[in-house]
Amino acid sequence: MFRSTWGTWYGGAVEGLPPERRVVTIHTAVLPKSTEFIARLLTAQGASRIVELREFDDGFELDAADANFDYTGAEGFWMNPSAASTWMIYASHEASITFGGQWLIEEMRRSLSEFDRYIYKGWHAGLY
Repeated sequence: MFRSTWGTWYGGAVEGLPPERRVVTIHTAVLPKSTEFIARLLTAQGASRIVELREFDDGFELDAADANFDYTGAEGFWMNPSAASTWMIYASHEASITFGGQWLIEEMRRSLSEFDRYIYKGWHAGLY
């Protein structure tokens, strides 16, 4: 379901992203130490339950408030449990985090004052 909706991702790059999907990747340096604010944004949009897919583990559904949207040694993907998911988040090993879905991109841009400065150019923080 994820691949048909959002493409195949690795290291901040995607293959097969459907043309109607919009994504923006930023460097993780712009994010606060805690990503609790992402859970608050999702919950405010009615996404209180989400699906988490990790690189080396089984996928499962959890409360948005309990999600850790960081790279933990395993790349992570999050989306709405609905088959018609309108958003996704992808944290990679390349110090990148990708936001998919117009409303989520707009919310992240509004929430992070330096969002545009940290549009992804590569893993090295010196590029920003």
